[in-house]
Amino acid sequence: MSRWLWLCMLLFASRVCAQGQLQFDAPWGPHAIGFKVVHLVDSSRSWGDGHDPLTGLSVAAMHERPLQVLVWYPASAAGKPMVYSDYLALLASEDGPVNESAIIPRVIEGQLHGWAGSNPLSGYQAIAAQPVHATSAATPASGSFPLVIYVPSDSNAAFEDDVLCEYVASHGLGKAH
Repeated sequence: MSRWLWLCMLLFASRVCAQGQLQFDAPWGPHAIGFKVVHLVDSSRSWGDGHDPLTGLSVAAMHERPLQVLVWYPASAAGKPMVYSDYLALLASEDGPVNESAIIPRVIEGQLHGWAGSNPLSGYQAIAAQPVHATSAATPASGSFPLVIYVPSDSNAAFEDDVLCEYVASHGLGKAH
């Protein structure tokens, strides 16, 4: 069975690579999509090794583990437009809110350079500038909707499946049609 799975994955990957990028063409739902970030803490777990993960400077170990929670929700009207680099900026605040605004552009640029490797950076900068479907500060749609909890894979960014989360929110988070 595992050989069959590997063959399917290889065929899928070769098709995606041949296209240059995966195209998402499922129909979007009737709702505008809102997005917000909520920073929480887990007081049952300590966090950190005494060094700031972004700057490397010595800091006191935190007594609570920070949790970055991303919320996509059905909205009654769109809010402030977002681009993909708004998602990349979230990498800077995975371990808590960022107090130094100069860190965010450095984190975005570092991620783009990491993806680009020896390839020209301009293609990745173009991706970072592309609009996304979600908008910030959007007014939530009235009504009650099911809560969908999505957890990214190990050591990946919370927004790794942003298109899926936007798509589900556009349909009212699982609301039957």
